[in-house]
Amino acid sequence: MGKIVAYIRVSSKDQNLDRQLEELKKLGIEEKYIYQDKQSGKDFERIGYQYMKKSLEKGDTLVIKELDRIGRNQEELKKEWEYFKNNEINVRVLDLPALNINYDDENIKPLVKMINNIIFEIMSWKAQNERETIRKRQAERNCSS
Repeated sequence: MGKIVAYIRVSSKDQNLDRQLEELKKLGIEEKYIYQDKQSGKDFERIGYQYMKKSLEKGDTLVIKELDRIGRNQEELKKEWEYFKNNEINVRVLDLPALNINYDDENIKPLVKMINNIIFEIMSWKAQNERETIRKRQAERNCSS
């Protein structure tokens, strides 16, 4: 059993990480293992995310509050998810336990994997769709100013 690492993110510097941080502290995750960014999830060029990813090893567990905290680009999110799977890194999504990946469980069944993949596809699409909606609203706001 490896270490437990967490990642939290908000989209801008004026937003607050406290809600996510409190949730992770309730789980007993040490603050030195909680990586964070105050940056858009449009890509993965975030310092906290990159440090978090480099710290992970086979058997470790990554904990996130929501899938879209990792990122909002569906294709890039899929690549990152595959990276975790290929490197046997457990992932725990607090707001969507059905999406969790657990390589410590010897009895991962094909049906569970299939359901996990379906849920992931839906949630990653939702994350990207929300980003596109936000961008559209921002553009509309800028046009009306």
